[in-house]
Amino acid sequence: MLGKVEFRFTPRTKLSAHLLWAGDKLHWRQSTSDPDLDSRYGSAYAWLRLDAGLGPRGSATTVASIGRVTWDRVGFQPPGITESSLDVLEDRAWEYAGIRQEVQFEASPSVLLRGGIDVHARKADYAYDSRIERLTVVNQSVFMNVVNTSVHVSPSETFTGAWLSSRFRPAPSLTLEVGARWDRHTHTGDSDLSPRLNAAWSINRSTTLRAAWGRYFQAQGLHELQVQNGASSFQPSERAEHRVIGLEHSFAFGLDVRVDAYDRQSTRLQSRFVNLIDNGDVFPELSLTRVLIRPDEGYARGVELYVRRRADHGFDWSASWALSTAKERIDGRLVPRPRDQRYAFGVDVSYTSDRRWRFSTAWQYHSGWPSTPTALRIDTVATSIWVTRTYGDYNASRLPAYHRLDIRVSREARTARGRVLFFVDVYNLYGRKNARALVPYLYAIRNGTPVIRVETDTFLPRLPSFGIQWEF
Repeated sequence: MLGKVEFRFTPRTKLSAHLLWAGDKLHWRQSTSDPDLDSRYGSAYAWLRLDAGLGPRGSATTVASIGRVTWDRVGFQPPGITESSLDVLEDRAWEYAGIRQEVQFEASPSVLLRGGIDVHARKADYAYDSRIERLTVVNQSVFMNVVNTSVHVSPSETFTGAWLSSRFRPAPSLTLEVGARWDRHTHTGDSDLSPRLNAAWSINRSTTLRAAWGRYFQAQGLHELQVQNGASSFQPSERAEHRVIGLEHSFAFGLDVRVDAYDRQSTRLQSRFVNLIDNGDVFPELSLTRVLIRPDEGYARGVELYVRRRADHGFDWSASWALSTAKERIDGRLVPRPRDQRYAFGVDVSYTSDRRWRFSTAWQYHSGWPSTPTALRIDTVATSIWVTRTYGDYNASRLPAYHRLDIRVSREARTARGRVLFFVDVYNLYGRKNARALVPYLYAIRNGTPVIRVETDTFLPRLPSFGIQWEF
C-alpha cells in the first residue's frame, strides 16, 4: 500500500507526505525432504519531503524519514523423514530514523554546484536459534552429529554521509562533473572517502560519448549480519574502482543505440557463506553443502550493446547483448562468481492499442552459470548402503544455458475516481526447465553395482498470475 499527499505553497515550494507498507506470509508444508516453514515479512516507511527554492538560482530538498522492517521464520523437521532433523526459530527487526538535506546552486549558466548531508540512527535486533541432528558416516561407523547455533544481539549505528559535486562546461560540447562522497558507519568503524569523475562529450546533436571513473565503498548493512551462520560481528566495507566508457547515438527514425564497456576492480572483499549446490533449500544455512569462502580480490568487465525503437503507440521494442566475465581470487585461484555469464541476450517487444490495451513479451538468454561438480561416495555400513555426496572445486563447472519467455497483457480503464489497470502475466511461457543445480543420486543397485543418475533441480516452471492496480 502506497499513499501520498502533496501541498504546493508557491510554484517552487511544496511539501509532500508519503507512506509505504508491504508484507507477506509464506507457509511451506513438508514434503519428503523439506521441513515445514512459516515465514512472515513486513516493512513500513513514512517520510516527509520539502522542496523549496533558494532565490532565482538555488533549490533545497529536505527529507525526514522513519522505517521498520521485521522478518520471522519458524521451521521444523522431525526425525525419520530423512537422515536429519532440525528446528529453527528466528526473529529479526530493523528500524531507523533520519534526515537528509540536499542543496544545489547554479553559479552560472555553465556551472552547477550540488552538495548535501545524510544522518541516520539505526537499530537492529537478532534472535536466532537452530538445532540440527544429522547421521554421519566416519570410518564405516554411523554416529549422530548435533550442531547448535544461537545468536542474540542488538547492534546499533549512527550513519553520517556527506557529498559535494560540481558540474561545469569548459566547452559548449563538453560537460564534466567532479565530486566526492564521505561515509561514516559507527557499527563497523568505517570512514570512507569516494572520489568520482564523469564526462560527456556531445560530438553532434545525435551522438554523445560518455566516460566515468569512481571509487566506491560498500559497508555491511546493519540488517545484513549473518547470524544464521553464527556471526555476531560486522566486517569492514568492501572497496571497488569503476571505469566506464560509452557511446550513444539517436537516429532520426526513432532508433537509439548505445554501446558501453566497463571494468570494476574489487578489493577488501568480505568473507561469506555459500552453498555448493543451489537447490532451493528452505533453510540454506543448514545445508550440508554450506562452506565459508574468503575472496581476496575480484573483477567484473564486459561490453554491452543496447538498441531501442521508440514509439508513442503501435510497436516498440528493445534488444540487448552483453559479453562479460566476473571472477574473484580465492586461495590464489581465479574463480567465476556465482552469476558469471559469458554471453547474455534479451529482446522486449510491446504493442499498444489506442493507449488502453498493451501486449508485452520479454525473452532472455544467457550462457550457463557456474556450478560445483558433485559426485557420490557409496559406503557399506553393516548390511546397509550409505550414500555421501562429495564436491570438486568451487564453481569449476557450468550449468546448461538459461532462457525463457514472459508475456503480459494489460488493459487500462479511466474512471471518475482515477485509473484502474488490469493485467495478466505468464512467467516462462513455454515451460523451459532451466537448471539451478545438477545433483547425482543413487537410482538403484543392480547385481551389486550402483546405478547413478543426475537429477536436474530447476527454477520455476510456467507460472500464470494476474492483478489489479488502482491509482486515485
